[in-house]
Amino acid sequence: GAMNLQSTLAVADKLSGEEAQFSALVAMDAAATVGTTLGVTGISTFTGAIDANSTSDFQGAMNLQSTLAVADKLSGEEAQFSALVAMDAAATVGTTLGVTGVATFTAQSVHSAGANMNSAGIINAGAIAGAGTIAASGLISTTSASGISIGGTNAAGVPADYAFTVVGGVLVINET
Repeated sequence: GAMNLQSTLAVADKLSGEEAQFSALVAMDAAATVGTTLGVTGISTFTGAIDANSTSDFQGAMNLQSTLAVADKLSGEEAQFSALVAMDAAATVGTTLGVTGVATFTAQSVHSAGANMNSAGIINAGAIAGAGTIAASGLISTTSASGISIGGTNAAGVPADYAFTVVGGVLVINET
């Protein structure tokens, strides 16, 4: 049969049964253990931390209102971000990195397997002293009266800088 309780039910040890239905708020002042799946229809609101010691399965979008801190690795098939993504450590991309727009590097870009620049060239090639642009054809242009300087190693194996200038239509290379 049914029990209609008009006030507080205080349970000292355990409340058990096959099914319980509540039409209003259920407040628990201690831990609760659910021995099987907890099904919730509607919105679940948590005022403290959620500690999931296993895999989580979300069937829809997840809207985080603050920071997501990942202790080990964040992985997935696809991620889309609508704002800036800041990383405080190195990031590894296991396949092609496609950037739509301009990629801006605030430190030197390192390419350990070379770099393929299939474009209209490099504008403002500051790593080559005196070079203004490097065209897609490989032509290096400068507006500097002192020519272009490139570092290398001389015949004795000593690091040296070399100045490239054109004098009377002839390319002149001098160790500086």
